[in-house]
Amino acid sequence: MSEVTGLIAIHVRPGHPDFLDLPWSPPFAEWRAHCSRLVEVQRGLSRHEVLFCSYDAGVYALKELPEDLAEREYDALRELEERNLPAVSAVGHARARTTAGDLTSVLVTRYLEFSVPYRTLFMQAGLERYRERLLDAMASLLVRLHLAGVYWGDCSLSNTLFRRDAGELQAYLVDAETAEIHDQLSSGQRAQDLEITDENVSGDVADLSADLGSPPSPTLAEIGTHIRERYQRLWEEITREEILAKSESYRIHERIRALNDLGFSVGEIELIATGHG
Repeated sequence: MSEVTGLIAIHVRPGHPDFLDLPWSPPFAEWRAHCSRLVEVQRGLSRHEVLFCSYDAGVYALKELPEDLAEREYDALRELEERNLPAVSAVGHARARTTAGDLTSVLVTRYLEFSVPYRTLFMQAGLERYRERLLDAMASLLVRLHLAGVYWGDCSLSNTLFRRDAGELQAYLVDAETAEIHDQLSSGQRAQDLEITDENVSGDVADLSADLGSPPSPTLAEIGTHIRERYQRLWEEITREEILAKSESYRIHERIRALNDLGFSVGEIELIATGHG
């Protein structure tokens, strides 16, 4: 007896469509010929097939993954959301068997409205002023993840979306396939994440230069280095300890304002009595 094809199981958070009307039987790459809900949006590069579908509730991203990996990434994204970190919102995950006999899984996330991939910032006229801010946005995203104990494992420009807000640029994680969530990261884990970032960003720059039809300019070629340098400065500013005299309580407020200016809020302050302050 032949195996049943189509949707095997689906898990969806409340407040979203059930996605039962999608064509779960054909291979994912053939959905465009079977589904009128699919739409085109600005997007970056992805190692996996990604489609976008439109419902009254909004636009959703569907990413095909090997069996059971969609659930793992869904759980990771939910954990990032619980920690109030900038990442796309996980909506659900599904398992299906195609007419080709393949078992596959699909991750469903909410499309990040008003966001743009890095390629748009470099290829679309009028967005030049945001290119420098991209470096700060990437460094800030990595610092926030590392402070929260998140090892990304595959940080790249392609795995990030950017959203403009009042002239500033906010970076969002969109791919958590390799993410690991710990109570705290070691300096070695942070260093490894930065090395992966350097390597991946170099690949992103090479791809972008190929599309532009020219070798990478010095500015483009140094993006990875600049992100690392800004990360180090930001990390040191946020994590450094200060010794204060009893009469220098004003320095606490100065430090808080400095962190606020960097885009970080301060929930608690820990003061420890020492023999020096």
